[in-house]
Amino acid sequence: MADPRANIHALMRGLVARYFPSQQSAAKEMADFWHPTGNAGDDYDTADLSRKMNGSRQWTVNDVIALQSIAGSTRVTDAMAEGRKAGKPQRDPLTALQHARALVHENGEGVEALMALHDGGSRADARAELVDIVETAKRAIADLDHSDMLALRASDQKGLN
Repeated sequence: MADPRANIHALMRGLVARYFPSQQSAAKEMADFWHPTGNAGDDYDTADLSRKMNGSRQWTVNDVIALQSIAGSTRVTDAMAEGRKAGKPQRDPLTALQHARALVHENGEGVEALMALHDGGSRADARAELVDIVETAKRAIADLDHSDMLALRASDQKGLN
């Protein structure tokens, strides 16, 4: 499965390369875009953009908004939406053992939060922990329904023998 971050990185690099004569001009335009008066002057960081271009720093949502607005393109957000529409999983499926571990962990935190209510603990914290349990169970069910979880488990056991 392709890494969605790598796709976003390639699209962002492409926007900079296609629509700006240099990284410095792209950094200046992005700073101007977010500046309250529209003119950041010399208050912009070309090194930050350079790090994002070479992959040592992650692109931010603000970067996506600024570059797409300046370039008049929605290529990055369109690609993100297409990935979701295509039903591509956003992560690799977990094995049955990994799901079991996650459920045990979340259940422990849920029980602890519920018991803390007796001593005046937070209802919001307890609710959040219970939601985490439900979400973890939903992920396990989705992987069970939409993947070969049993084969993954069997292959894990083969490597242990």
